[in-house]
Amino acid sequence: NKFNPEEYSKSMSMAAIEQMKNLKPEDLDKMIAEMENMGPLQKSALKAMNMDPDMMKKTMQMMRDNPSLVSNAQKLMETMSPDELLEQSRKAQEQLGKMSVDEMEMASKAVKQIPEDDLSAAVEALKAQKKSSGVIDATVTDEADDEDNETKEIYTGPGSSADSEVIDAMFRVAELMSDPPATGGVTFAGFSSLPVIQLLSGEREFDLSNSELKECWANGSLGATRVDRNGFERVWKEVQDYFEDDIMGEARKEAKKQVSPKKKRGASKPTS
Repeated sequence: NKFNPEEYSKSMSMAAIEQMKNLKPEDLDKMIAEMENMGPLQKSALKAMNMDPDMMKKTMQMMRDNPSLVSNAQKLMETMSPDELLEQSRKAQEQLGKMSVDEMEMASKAVKQIPEDDLSAAVEALKAQKKSSGVIDATVTDEADDEDNETKEIYTGPGSSADSEVIDAMFRVAELMSDPPATGGVTFAGFSSLPVIQLLSGEREFDLSNSELKECWANGSLGATRVDRNGFERVWKEVQDYFEDDIMGEARKEAKKQVSPKKKRGASKPTS
């Protein structure tokens, strides 16, 4: 049979995911050694699926150095289908591929500093959210089938959330709001204080909830407590993914709603 790089890469990915489900700390050294001995053809097959072998190796090293990260990831994987696991694996590789070696090391150190109880709580929150979103998806499926299947394109022009100048400006503001600001980078508190985030946050059905905001930070920061410009953009895009329309436009609408006419002082009361 003719060698199919795509099928090989998919089978390799699924095998790695299955292995991850039952992974033990002592298995990681063996996996790292296998990655080091991988041939050019095998590496090319993985790259064809946008999966960087070198980054996969670094990820394994980070898991080896953070055992609690592995155990919590295994808990989360229990709730996912094979297709979801494969898709999440690809997304993780894409995010890691954007990181430099220094950023990887910084993320690894940051994860080590997170208490195990906090990691477990975050995993349980994600599992609960997935269950609730599954119920919602099942409920609205029939309604969605009756609607127009055309996908609405999000505005990405000047002044939008995709505008690099907007992201630069937001990063600078969030950096100033991060304590202490002199060390550089943005903290979760600094990001949360942005006017756009404040305007979009709330308890209404279409608002960004506090748990969703924390999930955006967890996914975009890759475990870091402070993020640089690239990390900030990842978190920013995670927030955008929660909305159907451009978040800058949505924030402007909310700001306009909150501006009410001021009452005039000293106005005479009507006489009866």
